[in-house]
Amino acid sequence: YTAFYSGHTSFAAASMTALWLILLSRGAPRWSLALAGASGFSLVFLTAVYRVLAGRHFLSDTLIAALAGFAVAWCVAWIHRPRTG
Repeated sequence: YTAFYSGHTSFAAASMTALWLILLSRGAPRWSLALAGASGFSLVFLTAVYRVLAGRHFLSDTLIAALAGFAVAWCVAWIHRPRTG
């Protein structure tokens, strides 16, 4: 049974993006942004790979889910951005 789209992958992508955006907005050093980005990308990639290997999703399901997770986290961060003047 395969379902469109992968909730596991979209959650991993949204979490990774939210963490990275929080670190960025708080002025985190570049090394921590790089570390968070690399580990977050690895988490999303491995989640997608394991969902496909387990036979639960197709590759397209995981790709769309990763894009959707990124987009949702970015939109939420943009809506809640601090307003100046």
